[in-house]
Amino acid sequence: MRRPTLLVVAALSPLLLAASDPAGDVGPCPPGTPGEGDPRIDIVEAGGEIVEQGTALRFTIRFDEAFEAPDPEGTPLRVDVVLDDRKVPTVDFRYYHGLNRIVRFDAVEDPALQIVLLPEQGANVFLGAVALGDELTMTLPGRVVTRDADLEGLGLERMRWSVIARDEDDCDALGDGRPTERLVEETTAMGSASPTATGSASPTATEDAPSRSAPGAASTSGDDPARWVVWAPVVGAIGVAWIGAFVLRRRARDG
Repeated sequence: MRRPTLLVVAALSPLLLAASDPAGDVGPCPPGTPGEGDPRIDIVEAGGEIVEQGTALRFTIRFDEAFEAPDPEGTPLRVDVVLDDRKVPTVDFRYYHGLNRIVRFDAVEDPALQIVLLPEQGANVFLGAVALGDELTMTLPGRVVTRDADLEGLGLERMRWSVIARDEDDCDALGDGRPTERLVEETTAMGSASPTATGSASPTATEDAPSRSAPGAASTSGDDPARWVVWAPVVGAIGVAWIGAFVLRRRARDG
């Protein structure tokens, strides 16, 4: 497999891991209220990744149409990534079920992510939202949603997540909105570094998440291990074919 092909596969792999949601399923929220089925908040795909060597989270939500950010009409678009941290109790309220953390984006001027810690009745703020066209990316340190109580790592892989979007009386959710989706390890294209969790946190979380080097950077030496891994089986098969042909010719001549 040639290097360009490998690059394309690596670049598309986050899309293959994203969770999809049917288009056209925007409904009123809470049920019974008037809603117009606004396609701009129709979630069609979302993905959650563990980045920065296991110290940060990145959520990417794609909508059916481009949305306004900032949203000047009525109450602004609100996108909530709901989390279930298995180390703390869960709560239910309104149309939210089985969660204990909310990472909230409001489409206002200079938006900051609001991290709501429901059982603890606490909150953090972090500048890690990018809204562009029909896609929203939310990146934040894991330390603002969970603690490393046993000093053995944050354990972000144990978290579950989902997404709920709301604008006026319209809502859409990934699945049924319950945090059941798994986080996946970061996937990056070969030869490029992963994006970092940039921004600033509130006084309750002041330490910066460590940056990550580019593990897939191209080697400067003449030998490329990835190339040998791809071509070794091919070279081996050719060698076996030549040996077999030589043995058959030798037997034919001796016979």
